[in-house]
Formats: sequence, structure tokens, C-alpha cells
Amino acid sequence: MNYITLYTYKEGELKPKRTKVPGGKKLKDLPDDPDSCHIFHCEKDCGDDHNLAKLDPDLTVNEIGFNERDSVLFHKCKTVEVTVKFNGEKKSRRFPVFKPARDVLKFSLNKFNIDENEDMALAPKEGVREAINLEIPIGCYTSGQTCEVTLYLVTEEFIQGFNHPGVDMLSKHIEDPLFQLGIDKEKWGIVGSKADIESNWPKLIVWIKPAQKKGGPEKYYLRFDLSGYPEKAPSATLWDVEDDKKLSFDSWPNGRNRWVNSVFKQNWKNGDCLYLPCDRKSCEGSHRRDWKKKHPHLMWATGEDTLYKYVSYVHKVLNSKDYKNA
Repeated sequence: MNYITLYTYKEGELKPKRTKVPGGKKLKDLPDDPDSCHIFHCEKDCGDDHNLAKLDPDLTVNEIGFNERDSVLFHKCKTVEVTVKFNGEKKSRRFPVFKPARDVLKFSLNKFNIDENEDMALAPKEGVREAINLEIPIGCYTSGQTCEVTLYLVTEEFIQGFNHPGVDMLSKHIEDPLFQLGIDKEKWGIVGSKADIESNWPKLIVWIKPAQKKGGPEKYYLRFDLSGYPEKAPSATLWDVEDDKKLSFDSWPNGRNRWVNSVFKQNWKNGDCLYLPCDRKSCEGSHRRDWKKKHPHLMWATGEDTLYKYVSYVHKVLNSKDYKNA
């Protein structure tokens, strides 16, 4: 008996369901809503020439003339807005619904400047250790009634459950009594779960509570780059968690005199890092070597220092008498 393969997808599930539909079945009896959706079908080896039809729901599969074992997709729109998130950044583009997910992966690698030979995958949810099937049409990863989907670019190591050694060390440092005391007193906190930390490594977002001033924010967010942690010092910049980008300069902290403004120096490396001796990027360059003499207590000591050093110092600055407001 002739049949077609019908793709249906329920929100929250990892993979679409594939159902074999006999040729004598009417479209209106299929497990979807053909009256409100376009019906896409793709013949074997069709390349990019995907046919689109608004079909009569009273017709049977055989009456429509589908070829045996055609792939059929019910979807509201011809294209899907795909957003891919990686390390705190996101890239978006519209794709035809029948484009395979592997094309989205290629797009993502290009936009995030990742070598195509790197072992990367796309996950349907943040922190999920399971990758989507790259051969399945991207339209299958929406509910069928929506025209957008968000995916997460992750390493194959994360999918396989291999932790970066830095993640384990960071987890221990977060559990350190001094760091936990700051969390308990609501001085600072980590954004996301351990699974989020693993999937976004080496990026990490930490919130820090400043002195409460009229017109000032309740929290500032620091987006850390922990590459090489803990052997190498962290580096951080102020982050806008709503728009998922570097915080605009007009929202940076201001000081009455010098201390706050020198740490949050807007003209220093385009604001990509804080002006601190314990910031890895700030210490790059021979002209910063005088910090070792002037501020030895703020230099990063490998084997001794942890994230606590950076976070606690920034909290101290933001709660000093010099802190004015944003």
C-alpha cells in the first residue's frame, strides 16, 4: 500500500513524530489542521525545489498525487525565524521550513566564527544534553502553528556529558563559604543552573548588588569570560541580560571622584573588560606591568585566587562612598 510520511511536532518534545499515512486517507482526517496550514512535501533528492500547496482537505493522499514515501510537513508559514544562542550571544535568520537543520548549524558556525571542523551540535533547550536531528526539516522543530524557534549551539562534549575541568573547579569555588556568604547576604549571585554553566562555558553571568541610589539599578550584571580558569584570571564586562548584549555606556556606574570611574572605564578597550589588575584582558600588554608593584594584592595568583576575588572587589567598589548612581 502506498503511504506518505507525515511530520508532526508537539511543543516541548525533542523530536518530531513521524507517522506513515496510507494513500486512501483524507487530509482532513490527518493528525493536524490542514485547513489552516500550508502543506509542504519534498520528493527524494529534490534539492531546494520544495513544492508548496494549499490543498483540499477532502482529498485523499492518492488523489493529491503524492509519490510513495514522500515527506510531508504541515506548517503555518513558508519560512521560520530561527534564533541560535551561543555563549550569551544570539544570531537570527529566516529559513524555508523544509531546510534541514544542518543548514542552520552551518549558518551558526559561520556567524559565531567557529571552524566548520569543530564538533558542534544544536540543542532544543538551554542545558539539554541531547542534540536535534540535523537531517530533519527545521520547520519540524516548531509547533506547526508558530513561525519561530530558538536553538542552542553547544559542543559535542557537552552533549556527551564531558565537563570542562574549569567547570568543576568553578563549581567548587562557588560552594566556598566566602562566596556562599555573599550569596546568602544577597551581595551577588550566579545566573543559571550548573547545566547552564556547562552549556555556556566559558561564559558566565554574575549579578552584583550596588548601594541603592535614587535612579540607580538594583543589580548590575557581569558577563565573565572564564577561558583558562582558574589558571588564568577571569575577564568581565557589564551585561544587558534583557537584550543579551554589552550594557550601553549610559547605564554604566558613575563615581563622585575617581575610584568607580577608573574601574568602569568606558574608554578602556571599548568597555570589553573592567580596568582591574585581576582582569585577564586588562593585564594584557607590557604597559600594565606597573600594577604588579602598585597593586600586588589585586593581581591574579594562580593556584590561590578564585572568582571570589574579582566579584567581591567589584561589590566593594559599587558599595563605596564614591559610587554615585547609574
